[in-house]
Amino acid sequence: MAGIRTMRVLLSCVRGKGMARLIYGGILAVFLTGMASMALADPAQDCQQTKDPKLQVQGCTQILNQSPPASAQAAARFLRGWAYVRLGQYDTAITDLTESIRIHPDTNAYGFRGLAYQGQQHYDLAIADFNQVLHLTPDAVEAYQERGKCFLAKGDSADAIADFSALIQKKPDLAEGYILRARAHELAKQNDAAIADLTDGMKIDPLNKPVALFYRALANEAKGQTDSAEADFKNAIVLDPRLAMERRWVEYLRSIQIDGDYANWADKPYDLYLRVGWVPHLPRAIAG
Repeated sequence: MAGIRTMRVLLSCVRGKGMARLIYGGILAVFLTGMASMALADPAQDCQQTKDPKLQVQGCTQILNQSPPASAQAAARFLRGWAYVRLGQYDTAITDLTESIRIHPDTNAYGFRGLAYQGQQHYDLAIADFNQVLHLTPDAVEAYQERGKCFLAKGDSADAIADFSALIQKKPDLAEGYILRARAHELAKQNDAAIADLTDGMKIDPLNKPVALFYRALANEAKGQTDSAEADFKNAIVLDPRLAMERRWVEYLRSIQIDGDYANWADKPYDLYLRVGWVPHLPRAIAG
């Protein structure tokens, strides 16, 4: 049986960047080798393909309805749970992935269940699963990214900074790591560190420049550097006009936080903004 794969492969599949070379795919393929002429040949292909999650659910369900051996049940449950995560059907995904883990604990299943819990904003449960990923596969660097985002969403800036720092150390060419760590630094009022990260992030990947300029403007404002902040805001809005509306939204959030007029909010609104973020050019999983 193939060795455990890392979260890097898994997360690239969630974001549509390629075909997963999954441990469970091999198990299911072995189980179905002798079935080419039987009725389950097509469902097997549907269950293992990655382009259409609805078709994947259908194929895996047909496999599971045949009560296959335990190893194949774990495989089909995992693949169907993975499809449900991509469809945003997190409750159903968690049910499948939990059953897969019960049969065969594996990095892949813990990782995707963590993403499902994260999608439900059940951050403590997600963190527990990403802990398992890192226990089983210490080089699964994207687990640091996802766990860090959970810490950030909870308002735990120190642990978020630690995870994003680990991500940057392992993948220094990943601009998103710097953007995320900068948000955590801003939440912790470490604005100089945030500015340094944002400057690095936009150098690594120009696609990140509008958002990096926007967050750098916020950090400069917090420092009282109004001229630098205004220059960054203007440049960000030239690159992405949507940020003009975003600036007005941020100004509103800060004003009601300063006034203390946010009785209907779960927490301080501008702090929540830094925790959750808005990153239009990055995948939603990065945006938080």
